[in-house]
Amino acid sequence: MKKSAAVALLAAGMAAAATPAWADATATNSSAMLLDCAKGVSNGDAYASCFGSFSEEWRLRADCPFQPDRYSSWQSGDGNVTVSCTLGDARTAIIELR
Repeated sequence: MKKSAAVALLAAGMAAAATPAWADATATNSSAMLLDCAKGVSNGDAYASCFGSFSEEWRLRADCPFQPDRYSSWQSGDGNVTVSCTLGDARTAIIELR
């Protein structure tokens, strides 16, 4: 293996290991640590529904096209939330953990 390829693999591994605890649970239906969540966009609003551990805090972030992203309040355990963009429709729904 060439030195540059080995350095690239090492850097990729370090980046994966450095993912913060509040990272996005990216799958539509995902198990993020002790939570089972479904998320998506419907009628222009971002939504999320999570069930599981009350020790795991999560929030929904709506990726808004014409303004800064919008966030729900932090949730603990089971919950359903919806976030709307003021301008335009949400592009994606992102679940953040802390």
